[in-house]
Amino acid sequence: MKKKLALFAGMLVLVAAIIIGSFRYRAAQQEEFYASRALPYIKTVIPAVSTWNPAIARTYMADEFLAKISAENFDRIVGALARLGRLEGFDEPQFEESFSEAGEKTILSYRVNAHYTSGPAKITISLLDTAGRLKIFRFNVESDVLAI
Repeated sequence: MKKKLALFAGMLVLVAAIIIGSFRYRAAQQEEFYASRALPYIKTVIPAVSTWNPAIARTYMADEFLAKISAENFDRIVGALARLGRLEGFDEPQFEESFSEAGEKTILSYRVNAHYTSGPAKITISLLDTAGRLKIFRFNVESDVLAI
């Protein structure tokens, strides 16, 4: 009985290792596939959005994002982010995850440590890839300056 239980537990561990390994392998493949396009795009987008001009920021946003927020609220949010000040620099974007929806759309998430005149900030930027075209799906900023 103990031998069968040990064998069963071993098989469960093996199956779990295979599943986890396949997810990590897929994530690494996605990261490599998109790196040549996503990283240069992010390096262009962060300085542009960090001008805190709503009209400029809006040009980089995915239609799916803009459909969920009124123009007035978008402008208000960008204005609030302006408290971060001028962008002084940022570290290399780090891939976090990807999600594909029926092979038509892929969402890629990256984490970026940025440095503004008001202090450091952590940016999570999600990009929507629709038919080979990248746009911002989500732009989240964490900073002590924004805490109220």
